[in-house]
Amino acid sequence: MKELYCREKDGGIEIIITSGDEPLARDVYLPEAPNRSDVIAAMPLNKDKAKDFFFSGIGGKTAAFCDDVMPRKNGIFPAQVVSLPGGTKQYRITPVISFTGLYVFTEFVPFFSKHAVTETFVTSSKLSPSRAAELAKEFREICDNIKFEGYRPVFTMRSLCQAPGSDGAVLSEIKGSSARFGEILRKLAGSSSGRPASPGEVLYKRTVPEYIVSTVKPTDYGRVTADSPRLSAEFGNFFANAPEKPEIRTVPDFDRLFDTVDGLRKLPKYTGRSFYTRSGARITYDKTEAMHVFDVNSAESVLRSADINKEACEIIARVCSVRNLTGIIMCDFINMRSKNDEAAVIECMRAAVSEDYRPFKIYGFTALKVLECSRYR
Repeated sequence: MKELYCREKDGGIEIIITSGDEPLARDVYLPEAPNRSDVIAAMPLNKDKAKDFFFSGIGGKTAAFCDDVMPRKNGIFPAQVVSLPGGTKQYRITPVISFTGLYVFTEFVPFFSKHAVTETFVTSSKLSPSRAAELAKEFREICDNIKFEGYRPVFTMRSLCQAPGSDGAVLSEIKGSSARFGEILRKLAGSSSGRPASPGEVLYKRTVPEYIVSTVKPTDYGRVTADSPRLSAEFGNFFANAPEKPEIRTVPDFDRLFDTVDGLRKLPKYTGRSFYTRSGARITYDKTEAMHVFDVNSAESVLRSADINKEACEIIARVCSVRNLTGIIMCDFINMRSKNDEAAVIECMRAAVSEDYRPFKIYGFTALKVLECSRYR
């Protein structure tokens, strides 16, 4: 059972997800700054003529990398934050504005975007054809009343739409997303405040539950624990229409949970530089501008190299998830003598990352016998 913990800490809100007695993910929501999935105002600066991308100004001297085409008009446009400054030292943004709900994932795609839009309604393969057709008809009726000049809405129905009594919640999410996007466009033009938005201004800020669903993604929580009634109320409102509502509780003395809950107590095990497997092997983690590197050493373990490497897979997968490592990930395992052992380690890594909330791709061993992987932003 997954459990979600949230507490206010150092000017932000720390988010921790546990699965069983192990930590699964950790993130920080910043109330006063742009977070991933927030919508900000951006202005085109320049375009690489050889490629379809451009840089955009988002306030002061801060620029953002946008992997899309230049807008037709050189004005300010709404853009969603894809990632915060990290290895590239720049924001990454997209002009495609999306809203993640429990039942429907909605995107507003501008006509100038290179992102192909072939369908207005995309259905989950888990939905029955008859149910999908019924919902698509209802969506079209709503869409006919939506007038967003220059944008096309795309609705992706999720398998949760099958939940009994969810029809009202599905339509409510669509209407809510449309209203939010309309408010974004009004803020951009200045029709809400009388002053047009300036580059870098936040046009829409996710609530904590929306941020979690759009960035960390799991929604099947058995329990949600917060350190304030305000946060608990946010989660209560968000999960009000969920098919299976989690237990929501407020614990003012939140710090004591780190001594009594295994999933929280074990966090330091995955946040240092060195980690140890059950048999005593050591894993060292280092970060460069371009990649994350894990080095496996037998240390005090007496197991054969392939078995040590299999143990290390579980630790590496957990560290990547808990620390939210993204980009290139290189794993320097102990040398193995046979191709069969290498294949077994790859399969073990695949199993270890199968529950990761982000796509984790394994490319195989390089010529230097380093396992090459990537974890998507």
